[in-house]
Amino acid sequence: MHPTRLPAPVRCAFAALLVPLAAYVGLLATARGEGTPQDVLYFTVMGGACVLAATRAFVGQDRAVWGLLASAMILWEAGDVWWELADLPGVSPADALYLAFYALAIPALVLLLRRRATGTLATLWADGWVASLGVASAAAYFFVEPALEGSRGGSMQELLVNLAYPIGDTLLLALVVGAIVATRGRMQRSWAAMCVALVAMAVSDGIYLNLSWSGSYTDGSLLEAGWAVAALCLAWSMWLSYAEPAERRMTTDRAPIVWPVLWGGGSLTLVAVLGIADGAHPISIGLAVAGVLSVFGRLMLTDAQNRRLVRAASLQALTDPVTGLGNHRALTGDLKTALDTTSRERRVLLALYDLNGFKDYNDRFGHPAGDALLARLGTRLRDVAAPAARAYRMGGDEFCVLAIVDAGVEHGLLLARAHQALTEQGDGFTVGAAGGHVVAEPGATTASAVLRTADGRMYASKRSARSSSLQQAADVLAAAAREREPGALGDDRIARLAERTARELGMDEEGVAHVHHAARLHDVGKLAVPADLLAKPGPLDAAELEFVRTHTLVGERIAGAAPALAPVARLIRSSHERWDGGGYPDGLAAEEIPLGARVVFAFDAFAAMTSDRAWRRAMRERDALAELVRNAGTQFDPAVVLALARALAREDDAPALAA
Repeated sequence: MHPTRLPAPVRCAFAALLVPLAAYVGLLATARGEGTPQDVLYFTVMGGACVLAATRAFVGQDRAVWGLLASAMILWEAGDVWWELADLPGVSPADALYLAFYALAIPALVLLLRRRATGTLATLWADGWVASLGVASAAAYFFVEPALEGSRGGSMQELLVNLAYPIGDTLLLALVVGAIVATRGRMQRSWAAMCVALVAMAVSDGIYLNLSWSGSYTDGSLLEAGWAVAALCLAWSMWLSYAEPAERRMTTDRAPIVWPVLWGGGSLTLVAVLGIADGAHPISIGLAVAGVLSVFGRLMLTDAQNRRLVRAASLQALTDPVTGLGNHRALTGDLKTALDTTSRERRVLLALYDLNGFKDYNDRFGHPAGDALLARLGTRLRDVAAPAARAYRMGGDEFCVLAIVDAGVEHGLLLARAHQALTEQGDGFTVGAAGGHVVAEPGATTASAVLRTADGRMYASKRSARSSSLQQAADVLAAAAREREPGALGDDRIARLAERTARELGMDEEGVAHVHHAARLHDVGKLAVPADLLAKPGPLDAAELEFVRTHTLVGERIAGAAPALAPVARLIRSSHERWDGGGYPDGLAAEEIPLGARVVFAFDAFAAMTSDRAWRRAMRERDALAELVRNAGTQFDPAVVLALARALAREDDAPALAA
């Protein structure tokens, strides 16, 4: 990870270089002509910047890029030294050293921008290209055309060298503007400093070249400070990147088309106006035209992107994101098409499936694991359905298969394979599926009617399977308990009263079934308690009482071993929690206690009071109910006690609750 601050020696070095830079600018601003003090200060700043740039190439990331930039700066400074020591007219080795700066710096900057703007959209890069062409067109008018005029009468070598400088500066300016536009100005500090450096260098070069070709340049002018500032800013930008993450994404915003249109149109307008006034060179006009043509390319790119977005949105609207199968909307459309277009010799088969055990799997392993399971089941369903049928996920834990089958042809194999594909077993879990299917004749019904029929059959199958497996598991445990101790569990009447009370409280049928079985099995954990301890005539001591109270946890483990009884096991665990929080094993209170467990707790007390024990005779139901009422709000949920009273009142042999 990059540090957040620059190393102290680097900060000190840059601070130290500001002193000769300020002195150099001051001398240039107050004096004219060349002199030793100015030269010493200039080379001090330039040499120090080169040393700092070279040092940056050996630390941090992107060392190859920084090495190119450092080499470019060193060659630039070498050109200054050659120019100072051997100031010869015409083309000299100093020109080769100066021009080598562009040859190394421009590729390095392109590579760096590519690395740092990995998240920039293609349209933003296109905008940067259009802006670059616009800047290049204007720069060519101000830089390239004067170079051509200033080289007339000279040799071809002088012409090429004179053109190379403005072309290099034009490329630098175009690169800077293109980067700013492509990143919408959301640049790191290092890039901002680099842009300042490159703009200062290009502008200083451009003004210098124009003044030189016109013969009006004076040595020792303030303009020369631009190169020193550019070199120091460039080295500073290189070190700023050391404290910034190299992988930062600059922007992924959508790019409005107005910006490239303004850039392209603006550059063309500028060149046209200048051309009318002063006769623009074909190079400037050609670049401006290229910018306008690039705008059309940008429009085509935008259109292609919009088409891809529309296709992706359409696909997303019809695709389940977890499994990749078609969703409910896709099924509705495909089913309607099948019913409208299939001939009478063919039939439309629609099978709906709802997973059994998926909620418990989700609760046990978490939602990410649940999504992974749905994805696996969806893949298997798609594989067994193809190519004759299509698979869908309706949402939640519901899946669907749609197929076109021949009239009178057996389709049971497809249904069996689909059912098997939606089944998975593992350590401590079993996930299966309940299904319902419809074979519809095209033209004889509607898509909504077919879906309703299949949905009704699926849920009828699910209720039947759930009831059967739950009942079987509960019967096994109840039989085992009665073999050990007849009457150890609540009788069927108590279970029916608990069930009726649950309905009085507004619980759904699944919750009512869980309460029914929890009322029968809430003391199944006492199978692990010695019989003589349960039959002890006197009160239990503290250790014995603590041991007996573990029966709720034992009961939870016993019932939870059967997947169908998992919801019942949770009620068994909380079946001795008190409304005031004084119960066990978790000390839950009030609404923290599952509603079904509150019902079971009240009926356990009612059954205990109305049953004979070794140390006392059974109470009358009227008296037991009055005892529950007295303890409502402390031991028992008041709403449960009232619902229990109403359930008892509906029995012919039960007393009504007194007002």
